[in-house]
Amino acid sequence: MHEDKNEGETDFAAPGEILFSLPTICEWMPPMTENTSRTGEVLNLHEDDWRQVELIALDYLNEIEAMLSSIYDIHQKARSPMGAFLEIHVRNKIADPLGGNRIEADSLRKRFNNLIDYDSLEYESFKGCVQGGFAWRTEGGLLVYGRQAGSFMHTICMEILERSPELEADRCIIEDFCAEYRLILVDWCMCEALVPGDELFREYFLPSGRGYRSIARRP
Repeated sequence: MHEDKNEGETDFAAPGEILFSLPTICEWMPPMTENTSRTGEVLNLHEDDWRQVELIALDYLNEIEAMLSSIYDIHQKARSPMGAFLEIHVRNKIADPLGGNRIEADSLRKRFNNLIDYDSLEYESFKGCVQGGFAWRTEGGLLVYGRQAGSFMHTICMEILERSPELEADRCIIEDFCAEYRLILVDWCMCEALVPGDELFREYFLPSGRGYRSIARRP
């Protein structure tokens, strides 16, 4: 038998009862627009996946390290025996991940060959598509997506869908691109901040997934 509640009362879970599948999410969602011209393949994302692996300007290194430290603490101190998380870190810094970099919209895409393009970037639970959204996947199994503002890139995210032998070529392209524009590859959930030229950058793309599947070796 359930006790009646007065109008306006709300049920709250006891502390420690709420579990999260991820240790962190981004506070900001990209602007959405109604899509009326879709003709091709669509990339549907869960909203929690936005900016989980992304390229960020090196100038934000202090902010990156501070947030990664908070996320790492959740991995170490707020994880259930089944692997879920008792807390979640909501990232509310670095609204403009590429900083002062004015990177032309096609400057990364044109470095790859034989890409499969998505017609639009959408969310599973929202109508419409990401304003200025783009997405493509490579032969090596790398998914690259994000959004542009005008003729310049604003957000560059990625996900490794599969680890084929061609993924090494993708790694070289991404690493060279990061070096040219002074960017860091950040995997927020895995607490990875990878600088071009660092051995961990190469390990992240290895066929074994060594760098991708383990928490970064942090002090």
